[in-house]
Parts: sequence; C-alpha cells; structure tokens
Amino acid sequence: FGGLARDAHWGVRKAAAESLVGLAMALKEESRKEAFVGMMTDLLGDSSRWVRMSALQQLGYFIAALEKAERVPEALLTQYVEIIEQSKANPDAADITYHCAYTFAAVTRTMGASHWTTLQAPFSSLCRDTGSLCRDTQLKTRKAMAASMHIVAQTLGAELTESEVLPHFEALLKDSAVEVRQAALQNVANIIRVAANPAAQRRV
Repeated sequence: FGGLARDAHWGVRKAAAESLVGLAMALKEESRKEAFVGMMTDLLGDSSRWVRMSALQQLGYFIAALEKAERVPEALLTQYVEIIEQSKANPDAADITYHCAYTFAAVTRTMGASHWTTLQAPFSSLCRDTGSLCRDTQLKTRKAMAASMHIVAQTLGAELTESEVLPHFEALLKDSAVEVRQAALQNVANIIRVAANPAAQRRV
C-alpha cells in the first residue's frame, strides 16, 4: 500500500488517499499511527492538488481512527483546524466543508475535553459565523452538525455544553429545513442528559 501512496501517477495516489482510512480501521488501533501517519502526512503535502484534496477530505476520519489524543501528531490536528477556516472561505471546497462538519464531533471525542482550547475556535467558526457549517447553504452540512452535536456535548461535559453547545443546538432545532430539525430532534434527549442545569434543559 505504501508503494501505491507513492506511485508516479497522481490518480493512484488519490485512490490511496481515499482508501487509507478504511485500511487503517482494519488494523488494531495501537498499530495505526506507526503504519499510516507518515503516509497521510505525505499525501497531504502531495504535488497534485487532487491528491491533496482527497487527503484533506479524509483527515478528520483519520484523526478519529487514531482514537486517542496522544496518537495524533500536533501537526495533523493543526492542519485539520486550519482547513475548517480555509474551506469556508473557498466556494470550490464544498465537499471538504461537508467532511469537516461530518467529522468534527468524532475528532472532538478523540482529542477529548483537554484539547477544547484548540478546537473551540473552529467550533465557534463552524456554528456562529454567517458562513458557518451550522448555517451552510448545503443541507447535508447542517444536517451533519445537527446529528452529531450531542457527541461534542458528551465529550465536553455539562458546563461547556451549556455555554458552548446549547446556543448552536437551539439554532439547529429552528433550521429552515425539516431534515436538519429532525436530525437535531433525535438527539434532544442526549443533550438534556449532559446539560444537568434544569434551566438549560428547559431551553432545549
């Protein structure tokens, strides 16, 4: 597989980037870092734009696949945080925007509450800005945020959920699209279980 990831033809390297996470998941979790972090790093810096784009789409899934914060190199987490801002500003990066939304909760769970200082800014960017993922023009992006917000809450605990998560979750409950509202409604009970404050629970 390493040979395919370094193949002379960019199409082969792109296919390797798209299948790397699936292959990593077939290994024991403690073996994934040594086997694939170097490969992912090389693919993210590939000379082909198409290979880099495919690797960027897979980055959140890869971080989540490492399953423990100590296995995630700081450089990979930094790049993930940076692409959230960059994808929002680039209309050609709609697919990356969706993958950022789809994987944010899983990345948060892998990194844990101790890394919230790193993830807080991109989360606020995803959910608060006019061009954020919670307000993205793509329905599937907003739906991904609505369907996974409870995982962020479960990772952060009651206090941070009330201050950081609830305002955005409430907005998703009022989304203009039925599919987004339904995705949020399915997780109301999970959010309430985390938000121990009765006043916060009543807000939801």
